[in-house]
Formats: sequence, structure tokens, C-alpha cells
Amino acid sequence: MPALNSVEPIGSAAPNTLKTNAGYIQLLIWGLLGFVAAQRFTLPQVTGYLCLVPLIGAILCFTSNTPRRNSLLLLALLWSVDNAVLEYGATHFSIRYAIYIAAVLALAQGTAILRQRLLFITLLAAFYSAVTIFHADMIRILQFWRDMQITVLLIILFGLRPKKAFNVDIPLTVAATTGYLISENINFFAFQSAWYKEYMSYSTTKFLIVFPSLLALLSGRVIVANLLILLTIPVLVGYAGRVLFLLYIMAIFGIAAFMILKRGYLRYLLLVGGAAAIIVITASQLDIYSTLESYKSLSSILLILEHGINSVQFLDPVRYAESAMYFQLPVLELLFGRGWGAGLADTGGFLGFVAPNQFAFSIQELNSNIYYGFHDVWVDIGLRFGLLFFALFMLWLLLQVPSRDYSLLAIWVVSLIGVIAAFYGTGGLIATFLLIRIVTTKSTQI
Repeated sequence: MPALNSVEPIGSAAPNTLKTNAGYIQLLIWGLLGFVAAQRFTLPQVTGYLCLVPLIGAILCFTSNTPRRNSLLLLALLWSVDNAVLEYGATHFSIRYAIYIAAVLALAQGTAILRQRLLFITLLAAFYSAVTIFHADMIRILQFWRDMQITVLLIILFGLRPKKAFNVDIPLTVAATTGYLISENINFFAFQSAWYKEYMSYSTTKFLIVFPSLLALLSGRVIVANLLILLTIPVLVGYAGRVLFLLYIMAIFGIAAFMILKRGYLRYLLLVGGAAAIIVITASQLDIYSTLESYKSLSSILLILEHGINSVQFLDPVRYAESAMYFQLPVLELLFGRGWGAGLADTGGFLGFVAPNQFAFSIQELNSNIYYGFHDVWVDIGLRFGLLFFALFMLWLLLQVPSRDYSLLAIWVVSLIGVIAAFYGTGGLIATFLLIRIVTTKSTQI
């Protein structure tokens, strides 16, 4: 692997696009396309279909240049729109599923079956089938279909091993994602009237925009990292995802602390100090409490400051009630789940305060008092697959941490964020599994 301060793209097969003028032009074009792809408030009829560009590019180089293919598939997932902010602008479902299928085929392409794991996977599938049948009275077909998608991705991840490293073109990914990030800043500052106190994006792949700043931070480029962090934070505030926002802040300070302790880099201390100083200076010029209360993500900080450890139930009453309801289940169901497609009846009235206009659950769920789509991964995945399975998966993923390659380390951090913050949508799931595959097979050869 390259040294921590190396700038070589992941994978020897990936062309070093920074060496030629043509390479610079290509990166600029992808950056501009990324910029346009995020302009949902000015070009809603265009942005939903711009994902066709990276999709077609990925298909054309499907076997000839797999690092570029993988990057283009990630961009296609990021640029596609499954739930538009405006009334129009969503990507047609046929195009979205073409992207999903291409990404899954990319995960399975050029792999060998791990025969020693087939028996275990078969036994596990039989177990979940039996558990599913036992709870058949609470199965919803839509949820069953989603759980089967997760199952297929898990089988590919653990049952099929690529015959060579599953790489990504880092310069291309960074250029296009940075263009997207810059464009989202324009959306944040110029189009707040269109999304204020709501969500600037509903996409489950939006977590990918944290990659450029985390990569710059890990590579020791203090000025670039500061600039990218300052671009990323407003966007995450606009996205209004409390979990994603808090995970990103934790990642920044965690990486900075790790680098200071491991390598003694004073510049990381300066980075954290500089970012903190900018926040303090900015806050001193504003009515900080009214500012924090205006945005769902920033309001989390206010609640933590006011309530400390008790802020959990104030940060998001719905999430808190979901967990309280879930942990009322018998121990065996907590550990092993209730099977594919299973729901959970709110017999204790934990979610009785949720109104239809909060859009936390579907009208069908509210009327039946049986819930399927939960907001925390340990509840949503734990309900169907069990907390034991989820804990073992997270432990396995934590053990995959790369030791030296900063590019892989950045991808690993983003994959952790994806598992926790992007599990609830097909696009987010597939993007997360692509990142995990990149991390786990970087040095794999058969």
C-alpha cells in the first residue's frame, strides 16, 4: 500500500488522470457535471436524468476499466433522485433500477464462490425463512422486498470474493463529488425558501459528499481540508439529517485526534483549532439560539448543550419512542430478529403522539399501529435480522480498518457513516456496499 502521505489513486489499474492536460480537462468536466447534477432548484427537469451520463460511462467501461466503472456507478447513485424535493425532478424508476442492477452486477462481476461459506449461508437463510414464517401475520411485501435486497447484498459481500482488487478512481470521484458539493452550497444559501425547515435533499446517497473533506483531512492537506469542511457543514445542515451531521462532526474530530496522537502532526491541531475559531467567531455575530433552532441538524447541538445525556429523548422523540418500543421485545427476538418483512405492533402506545403531517410513518402504519420503516439502523435491521447479527456485522466492519492507505481509510470512514445513516434506501444501501467492497478487497488476490 502507498504511504499515508501518498497521493497515488487506489489501484494500479486506475489511470493517473492528473498527469496530463487531457486528464485535467476530464476532471474539470466531471466536476462541472457534478455541479449541474445538484442544481435541483434551477434545473429540476435536467438533474433527475443527468445520472444517465455516469451510468452509460460505467457500462461502456464495465470490464475494461473497473476502477473508473466503480467511480461512475457511485456518481450515478449520488446523482439519481429517488424522492424529489420539488414536485417534479425525480429520476424515472426504470433508470434508477438500471443503476442498481449495474452496481450489483459490478459487485458480482469477476468473483469466485467461497464454497466453504455456502453451507453456513444456506443454514442462515433457512433459519431466517423459518423465523419469517413464524411471524407471517405481520409481514409487509414492500418491506420483505427491501430485506431481500439486503440479503442479496450480504450474500455477494460474504459469499463471493473478487479475483482482483475492487478499486475506485480517486481523482474522478473527488472532482465530481466536489463539484456536487459546491453546487449544494449554492442551494443552501440561494434557495432556502424552497426547503427551509425541511430537507434540502431526500436522497439516501447524500452521505457521499463527506468524502472529499475527509480524504483531504487524512492526507494532511490542512488548508484544503478546512475549505472542504466549511463547504460540507452548511450542506449537511441543509440536509437536516441529525445522525449524518453528528457522525460527520465525530469523524472530523476523531480523525484529527487520531492523527495527532499517532503522528504528532501539529497541523491537525491547528486544523481543529482553526475550524473551532471560525465557528465561535461566526456564532458571536448571530443570535445563536434562534439560528440553531431554525435548522434541524443544528438544533441537535442546542439540545445536547441544554440537556446533556438526557438530550437523547429530546433530540428526536420518534427515534426515542421507536427504540423504547423495540427493546420491549423478548430477548430471543431482540437477538435473532423476526425475519424478512416483519413489522412491530405498538401495543404500549409509544408512538401514539406521531401525527400524519409529521411524515415519520405512512398513513397505513399509523392506522394499523403496526410499524415497518424505522429511523435507527439497530432497530430497523435488528427487528428483521437481530441485534446479534447487526453487532457481529459492525464488529467485522470495524476490524476492516486500513492501516496505512489514507484513501482507503477515508472510504472506510464513509462506509461506516453509510451503514448508520443510509441504510433505509436502496441507493444508500448499494453505495455503502460498494464502499465496503472497495475497503475489504484492496489487497485481495486469488
